[in-house]
Amino acid sequence: MSRSHKIYGRIVRTQREKKGITQLRLEEMANISRRTIQYIEQANRENVSPPKYETRNLLAKHLGLPILGAFPPNIDDFSLLLTERFEFERESVIYFTQEYYQNSVDEIGMISRLYQLAIERNDLHKKGLADRYLHTIIAGAHPNLEKKAAISANQSSYINFFEIWLPYLDPDVNFHNSRDINIPIHQKLFSACLSGNGNQMEEALDAHLQASLQDIQAIINWIDKS
Repeated sequence: MSRSHKIYGRIVRTQREKKGITQLRLEEMANISRRTIQYIEQANRENVSPPKYETRNLLAKHLGLPILGAFPPNIDDFSLLLTERFEFERESVIYFTQEYYQNSVDEIGMISRLYQLAIERNDLHKKGLADRYLHTIIAGAHPNLEKKAAISANQSSYINFFEIWLPYLDPDVNFHNSRDINIPIHQKLFSACLSGNGNQMEEALDAHLQASLQDIQAIINWIDKS
């Protein structure tokens, strides 16, 4: 049983209870057996596949939550994917400082101002956009196009989780990405990029990785206890 099943089942149960719908009533509405609903919500079976496509679409329709038509990515892979991404960005630093950053200073300055404005307005969405934009610029300096494409594809998996699934999971954990502790890390990274200081960029990337890994572990701990 992957943690993705537990995440999906938790969101189904939370949304059903939020709407005041019993399992019996959902069975009648969606034509899904109550036993199937229980299995999905409890997520306590071994070696099961995700709910069938048709079942997910019926749950999404009758519970009024479109994301239930999909299935969460595997959070167990995130620590490795994040580590690979940040190692790639650290490799990118030398190319960035040697020949890339001079052409990106104005763009990074604009993103930095957007990030600061998002902080002032407590706009987590725009903070995330500015963060991703900056990392895209850093990684863009790397000459290995094939590896760059693979890193970018993997990145979409955990971004999808944090932006789409996590808000509905609503775990009671303290994430770095939603706390002030992560702001100085980003500000240091912006400053280092604007000055072309490779050592400071690597230090900020290392701190960013550690904070992200702690967030992943906090989510895993919460899922395992819930």
